[in-house]
Amino acid sequence: MALVAFGYARAYYQDYQVRQEIKELEEVHNNLKVRQFELLDLIKKVSSPEYVEEKARTELNMKKIGEQVIVIDSGNDVTSTKKSDAVDEKPLSNPIKWWYYFTHKGSKQ
Repeated sequence: MALVAFGYARAYYQDYQVRQEIKELEEVHNNLKVRQFELLDLIKKVSSPEYVEEKARTELNMKKIGEQVIVIDSGNDVTSTKKSDAVDEKPLSNPIKWWYYFTHKGSKQ
């Protein structure tokens, strides 16, 4: 009788483990379905012409054909030049500009 009870307990425990694994897999399946719907909505949004136009305007600074763009300066880049600093400044030659560029020195123009 103990042998039959042991066999029954073992079969019951295996059945319990299988049912738990089925519940876990069903939960994973449901989570993946939800994720699939979220991704399909995202694909629909990203492929819409409005989204493409918005990204082109904001990230790539593009405009529509025939559209005019007005740039408004914020006024934060106010530079003052003193008359004593502007003493006969000659335009720099091209090799000197390249020298400043490669040596990371700021050029005056």
